[in-house]
Amino acid sequence: MGETSSNGSATALTTLSPGLGPSTKSAAELSIEEQQIIAEIQELQRKLREMKAEQQEVDESEADERHRRILIVANRLPIRASRDPRTARWKFEDAPGGLATALRGISMEVEFVWVGWVGCDVPVSERPRVTDRLMREHRCYPVYLDPRLMDKYYNGFCNDVLWPLFHYVPLPMYQAGAEKKFDASLWEAYQQANKHFADAVLEVYDDGSSDDDKPGGGGPGAQQA
Repeated sequence: MGETSSNGSATALTTLSPGLGPSTKSAAELSIEEQQIIAEIQELQRKLREMKAEQQEVDESEADERHRRILIVANRLPIRASRDPRTARWKFEDAPGGLATALRGISMEVEFVWVGWVGCDVPVSERPRVTDRLMREHRCYPVYLDPRLMDKYYNGFCNDVLWPLFHYVPLPMYQAGAEKKFDASLWEAYQQANKHFADAVLEVYDDGSSDDDKPGGGGPGAQQA
């Protein structure tokens, strides 16, 4: 038996006759068994179409959920961190900036998590509490860099090496015995800082499907304040 086709209320069955090529039977010429087979095939096709449509809806829904959460990785968080000298409690305020200001306009529609340097040195013992507050109150996940590493990574390698390269400013030529030489420790600091950033991004990304890092939740590495 070959293929079936439906045209209005008439159903036809196409078969291959040896030596004669395809032939078509009308619905009246089909046996009861053949009609039952055709009905079962048509019902199976209908169910397959329904399953495909349902799966497509699920896929689109899951895709929407995945795309709703965006990680922004920048050198610095869009907040200012300071400590109250009287209470020793950390205060966080929105910092001005073009990108941060623009994104606030759609923050009600899209969930952002901002990953970046916190902007100051935070004692190791206080970092879990600071991380928890920043995630709950500002959707920010901080990268902690000690002052010396930050200075070498940002002021040293980023500003003295990368910025001139990307702005077509020629670097000083190396000459034996000259005072200006490439400082390999700046490159090492750049790599180390980027490792801290990469670890932070991985922690936030892995925690994305967990309820812990949602507003009001604990977040990665959280501790009660």
